[in-house]
Amino acid sequence: MGGRNLRGRDFATVLLLLLGGFLAGIGWFVGTYLLWTSTSWTSRDKLIGTFVWPGGLSLSLLLLGLGTQTCASNGNGSTVCTGTTLSPWLAPIVAVLLLLGPILTYFYLVRAADRPIVAAH
Repeated sequence: MGGRNLRGRDFATVLLLLLGGFLAGIGWFVGTYLLWTSTSWTSRDKLIGTFVWPGGLSLSLLLLGLGTQTCASNGNGSTVCTGTTLSPWLAPIVAVLLLLGPILTYFYLVRAADRPIVAAH
């Protein structure tokens, strides 16, 4: 980071946006509230923090889980599969994008909070 360290509230904000979805989803909403009531970010930063990756990593992991396929033997010698699966070449790309989205948003907000806000005259 540059000239100053993230204040405690700002750190809690970006942490809740990244991981708050694991707290029954409520933590992400608290992080969003803290983001919008803070003076550390511009309106653009706040929109990015809110809409680029809602739910943070918990939503990403949920979406990854929805894209998996479970197979089991049905007892008569055949296998039954449930769920959906992506093609073998597309699955790793989707997984990386789902995980990178919230992580990059986190780092963007940390860096954005570190720059001074210039007031319009």
